[in-house]
Amino acid sequence: MSIRRMEGRDINERHRTSTTLELLFDLIIVVAVAQAAGGLHHMLAEGMYATGAVRYMMAFWCVFIGWMNFSWFASAYDTDDVPYRITTAVQMLGAMILAAGIGDIFLHTPDLTTAFIGFVIMRLAMVTQWLRAARQHEAGLATCLRYAVGTALAQALWSATLFSGGAAQTAVFAVAAMVELAVPYIAERKGGTPWHPHHIAERYGLLVIIVLGECVAGIISMASKTVHEDMSQWAESALPVIVSSLATVFAMWWTYFKLPTGSLLAGISLKWVVMAAALAPALYVRMLDAGKC
Repeated sequence: MSIRRMEGRDINERHRTSTTLELLFDLIIVVAVAQAAGGLHHMLAEGMYATGAVRYMMAFWCVFIGWMNFSWFASAYDTDDVPYRITTAVQMLGAMILAAGIGDIFLHTPDLTTAFIGFVIMRLAMVTQWLRAARQHEAGLATCLRYAVGTALAQALWSATLFSGGAAQTAVFAVAAMVELAVPYIAERKGGTPWHPHHIAERYGLLVIIVLGECVAGIISMASKTVHEDMSQWAESALPVIVSSLATVFAMWWTYFKLPTGSLLAGISLKWVVMAAALAPALYVRMLDAGKC
């Protein structure tokens, strides 16, 4: 496999779809999201509603921001060569470590160490991708460097969450999250990246579909438990749960995919798209995933 110059993809490329590498990355991200949902489920069962919601959002944000940055970068600069694949594999390693540490976030005394290590591995690997793009894409040099520097600086702020606790830790986390969200806005002020609108629309759509699949799995698990507890009550208990839950999932699917997202994105400046894309789908997917608990 030859090494290709990272000069940017054609924004008008026809039939641009997600690669198998992106889909593999998605599977790891979904496992991490499931870990966060499991932690939320246990805290809700213990009646810790507010604390559980806050920690779930913290865990999900780390997962989502890594996925989002990977997807937008891939849309603009995916070369599918050996260096790109290896760097993506490092990001996957970070995602797996992050997933392994998510359970510690939901302890009565939360420990962010493992999750933080995984998150930083993901983000620093992303920095190397931006630096490569800066070297090889002359037109995007300034933009890529701003992304690289901004992402690297944000990691220093994330480290402050390890040395704080309670409300202070949550506040520091919120500030770090806002800084991460501001990086695309600052980086794209004077020039954008060659992202593909229909590819981006598909990437977000696939994430929603995968998490909807987890919702279906949760519905089946819940119905199975009901049946095992009292088989005679199948029609009165399990069936209504399945029907109503499936109707909810179907309505969510219908609502999300009703608009021609790719065509809409084609006419919007990226610095605003990133801000909206980082918030709206994140909240939507949180709702879907929390619903399966």
